[in-house]
Amino acid sequence: MATSQGQDVIRCQLCSNPVEHHCNLCHLNLCLSCIPKHMADKSRKHEVVEYTSRREHTFILATCPTHKKNRCETYCQDCKIPVCVQCLKTSHKKHEFTNINDILQKKKQQIISDTTQLENTIVPKYRNIYLIPTITAEFDKVLAAIEEQEENVCKSVHKEANRLKDEVTRQKKETVRKSQESQDLIEKTERELNFLIQNNKDILSGNDTTPIINYKSRNRDFQNGPKLPSIPCPQFIVKQGQIVDMIGVLKTDYDSESSSESTESSDNESDL
Repeated sequence: MATSQGQDVIRCQLCSNPVEHHCNLCHLNLCLSCIPKHMADKSRKHEVVEYTSRREHTFILATCPTHKKNRCETYCQDCKIPVCVQCLKTSHKKHEFTNINDILQKKKQQIISDTTQLENTIVPKYRNIYLIPTITAEFDKVLAAIEEQEENVCKSVHKEANRLKDEVTRQKKETVRKSQESQDLIEKTERELNFLIQNNKDILSGNDTTPIINYKSRNRDFQNGPKLPSIPCPQFIVKQGQIVDMIGVLKTDYDSESSSESTESSDNESDL
């Protein structure tokens, strides 16, 4: 009866009885009463031994796809596949063969080596890498820089706009002052003209010859009309396309990659 220290009794894999034997080829635990049932399967070879004499750590060989009753106990180096003994005499005749256990051991060592490398070297490279927060942070920096530049540009625009408005206001006041002086002179001249008209009418309505003899025309002094002052008014010219230059532009790695791909494509076409 097979037992394991500190564990329950090992049971037969065909029934619930305690195990007493083991088939090395089928890797099956058996009780004494189930051995005949297991041996009745003539489709494969069997090697039943006492459980304590079983072969440890043996590989479970695959069934030959061509000869269903056989296990693939060797390895064809030419075809790179496991084959059975019967295959050596038929489809794989004259091929080079290797002990399949050697192949399995090498493969197993490779798996162990790969697993160790995966666990100790490769997986740590992928651990604690959080792309989304990093990418988000980088984009947020760009957005913050744009907002800061926007604020700076707005401040500069407001400052320049206020300077322009102050200058226009100053010119406006100065022009209004000069215009008022001209307006006063025009109104004074108009009063003088009205006086002359009235004086001429008075002379005409009287019979006194002296004012008529002494009359001197002054029409020539006024016939060209008032001398109007030049009133310059500044013109505001909007500069197109300046905002983009002030704000800035976006440049990504995609731009350089696209440019590089375009250059390579042009070079390839020229080679053709």
